Amino acid sequence: MAVFYYYCASLARAPGSLTAEGEDGPVAVKRLLADELLKRQRDDGSWANPAHAYREDDPITATSFALLALA
Repeated sequence: MAVFYYYCASLARAPGSLTAEGEDGPVAVKRLLADELLKRQRDDGSWANPAHAYREDDPITATSFALLALA
């Protein structure tokens, strides 16, 4: 997905509290989002997307969006 980190930053700013059904009941979508972002973090602390269509392959761009999502 070429705009994964942009999408994450946008979703994190959605108003209200979105939930998804987890194994043990409802889970906050923002919690799932944070968990997924932390799984994708690189060893040097940055993020990058293998898709390069919107410069998310640049760690500066992807990391900026990831940090906005986690803030």
